[in-house]
Amino acid sequence: GSLNYGMKWLQSRVKIIIDNRRCPHTTEEFTRYEYERTKDGEIISSYPDGNDHHISAIRYALEPVWRRSGQ
Repeated sequence: GSLNYGMKWLQSRVKIIIDNRRCPHTTEEFTRYEYERTKDGEIISSYPDGNDHHISAIRYALEPVWRRSGQ
C-alpha cells in the first residue's frame, strides 16, 4: 500500500523541482518513469519494478510528510 499511496502523493504535487546539474540521474528517472504497458501498448495501472531508485529514495524521505497529510 505504501508504494501506491506514495506514488499517488508524488503525482498529486503541482511541481517537483529537481536540480538538473546536481541530480542528473534523478531528473532522467523522473522524466522516463511511466506506468507499465501490456504487449499491445495498453496502460496497466501498476508501477514498474526496478530503475526507480531515486524516486523510491524521495518517497521514503517524504513518507513522514505524506503520512501526516493523509491522517
